[in-house]
Amino acid sequence: ADLIVMRGVVLLALAACCALAHGALTVENMRVQNIPEATIAPGVAPTFSWVPVAAERGASPTAARVLIRVAGGDLVFDSGKIAHTGFRYTYAGPALRPATKFEWAVQWWAADAEPSELAWSTFTTGLQDWGNSSWIDGGGMLRKEFNLVKRPGQTLIYISGVGYFQLFINGLRIDVGTLSGAWTTWNERVLYFTYDITHILQAGPNAIGVLLGHGWRDTTAFPPLYAQSPCDSHERLLRAVVVGDGQNIVLTDNTWSATEHGPILYDSVYNGETYDARLEQPGWDAPNFTPLPAYGWAPANIVTCFNPTLTPFGIPVIGVDVQRRPVRFITPGGGCPAGVLGGMVAENDNLVLQCASGVISSITFASFGTPTGQCGSYKAGTCNSVNSTKAVSDLCLGKSSCTIPATNAFFGGDPCYDTAKSLAVTVAGCQAPNSTKVVVDFGENLSGWVRLRVKGTAGTTITLRHAEVLQHPPYGPADGNIYVGNLRSAKATDVYTLKGDPNGEVYEPHFTYHGFQ
Repeated sequence: ADLIVMRGVVLLALAACCALAHGALTVENMRVQNIPEATIAPGVAPTFSWVPVAAERGASPTAARVLIRVAGGDLVFDSGKIAHTGFRYTYAGPALRPATKFEWAVQWWAADAEPSELAWSTFTTGLQDWGNSSWIDGGGMLRKEFNLVKRPGQTLIYISGVGYFQLFINGLRIDVGTLSGAWTTWNERVLYFTYDITHILQAGPNAIGVLLGHGWRDTTAFPPLYAQSPCDSHERLLRAVVVGDGQNIVLTDNTWSATEHGPILYDSVYNGETYDARLEQPGWDAPNFTPLPAYGWAPANIVTCFNPTLTPFGIPVIGVDVQRRPVRFITPGGGCPAGVLGGMVAENDNLVLQCASGVISSITFASFGTPTGQCGSYKAGTCNSVNSTKAVSDLCLGKSSCTIPATNAFFGGDPCYDTAKSLAVTVAGCQAPNSTKVVVDFGENLSGWVRLRVKGTAGTTITLRHAEVLQHPPYGPADGNIYVGNLRSAKATDVYTLKGDPNGEVYEPHFTYHGFQ
């Protein structure tokens, strides 16, 4: 552009003589098979895509160039400058070596413009031979120690954990911030992940640790009726191969160790996770770990009935998108007066009564239907199951704790003909515990999990119950409590037991996520 000054007025005169400057064309959003840094199956010709970006409007692609090289190594393909008006290119060169990480680059041209700089990204070719590796199980924690004479060059781990897994090497979490796994018809096809661990392994002792979760295999939908097999009882399975400098150096087999005695006591996508930090085993995922006998480590079991097709993971992974802080804290009303044990829950929830001392000797109020009022002054509504008191008495009398399901099945039918119902109960004969309850509001419905930072006495239990809305009529009193009737049978509850670290502790569930506000 020429700058012309006339009587103090600045004008721009466009000149068509010159090409767009170098750097005016760039590349964004590089993908392979529509996934950033994907793993492609052996023998598949990858399709590369990118978004051409121009500093000025009207610059359309006229040519492109794609290069591929072994990561940190030699060039293996150069398309040269080819006429190309799009933003996709399917590889047409020699077969790419399997089990290898590659770097690829693209640049593009437009009329009257300097070409873009080469923009680089990566992809990996999948494992063609899983060798003598086996599917193994034996618990929710598995580990393998091994020695290396020297640290290998390019090193990849190919791993599939059914249903979910977390991977640790030499004490470091590898699949950070993700929920690694996905729903498939597992008996037919299982997805595997690839990670570059070149700079994590070391000469001398190394250790791999894997946590396994049930994932979608622990739901009412598993196994689908059309895909049942004799292997369905094995809900958590692992298969992995470590490839260093093109050679298999670690395989899953019965030289791995496994245990059920870890801190994750229960996990379910629908129901949540129960975690006891007192059962953690420091150093279990690092070299030179000496387990206590109580930890119950034993050789992993080889599972021969499981033989699905292994396919590279080719969909967006579930991971952390944003982190939010609470917008408000609510102290719910409706608490019971001193000395009264009871409560109200929505239909399909569970009402849990827990005595601090003594046992339940009488049921002072029970109504499954449309009860009203506050704890200690509940009243039966226009609809009430005639079996309310008897069903609760039969279940709870003489006990120090009692879990009452607020369901039609438990109370012998629907007393309200599809009207939304609640269960309200108060009992006598035992001392009610001191309870601290707070409702945490994150301001909008989201899909995710809670990170809890806490300091307290070992053995203290914190329960995180997730819900999308607050309780409201006609489903219950608008007392600030959460409403969970729409969750049906899903508990959506994470339970954390403190280990008593004086410096505080941080907990995030490992193998579940929730929809909540």
